[in-house]
Amino acid sequence: MGFAIKLPGVVNLESLRSLVLERVGLSDEMFQDLIKGCPLLQELFVLNPQGLQKILYVENVLLDHLKVINASSACLCFIKKIFYFEDQDMRVTRAQHFELLLDKFRNAEFFQLGSKVYRQLQHCGQEYNEKLSDDSDLCNDWTHIALRPGFHGGCLLDMFRLLCNSHMLEELIIYANGDFSCDCNELLVQEVFSCYDIHQLKNVSIREYGKPYKTLFRLIEILLERADTLEKLVIASSGKDQLFSNDNKIFFMKLLGIPRASRNARIIFDGEIY
Repeated sequence: MGFAIKLPGVVNLESLRSLVLERVGLSDEMFQDLIKGCPLLQELFVLNPQGLQKILYVENVLLDHLKVINASSACLCFIKKIFYFEDQDMRVTRAQHFELLLDKFRNAEFFQLGSKVYRQLQHCGQEYNEKLSDDSDLCNDWTHIALRPGFHGGCLLDMFRLLCNSHMLEELIIYANGDFSCDCNELLVQEVFSCYDIHQLKNVSIREYGKPYKTLFRLIEILLERADTLEKLVIASSGKDQLFSNDNKIFFMKLLGIPRASRNARIIFDGEIY
């Protein structure tokens, strides 16, 4: 059993370096107020929280101070404002923090760090999926999106709505080690796809590729046909032996036959450029 905590009106823990919250009952708002009062926090552990559904940083977060995070129980995470030391390489720091923090929120369905976003996809018709997909204002400033199919697959229409609402999107990562199954009607899919083009996307990475799922192929086909600024599409396998199976060879040959909207688009498969 856990216990609930009650915070004072203003939290002021300016010297606090480490915070452990284990089986503690607190709301999202209480957690937000608590973190805002800990500007020099270096270690944060959130284990089996009761009542906490998301982790939301509204005020400035100096990620250089925040070295350790363990919040694997959180479902949603938003970190909106991030600042770095002036003498650090901004590009490297941003990329490193996104990958490192995403690993700490390994069970999250949604994770946002600035303009970089990770989402776990749900099956067709999932209410949570539709809520995020239809919120165009939420997606407008995303430049980096990472997607992973959920336990029951990933809805193709939902993925494409998400991409179309992300007008600043430059990089897309697809983790392909899950079940890419979709029950959407193909005529509806084609009708929706024919209405949109993707104008900012430059890089697409298919990671942990294992099987040539029909939905995954359809998604790649749409990206090649609709992304007119695409520069490269990289496919990285979870095991090199899988790349040379008959099914994967057929999958790859079909990819090479897809027309490309961008003249600069290149497919990189097993390190080879096509």
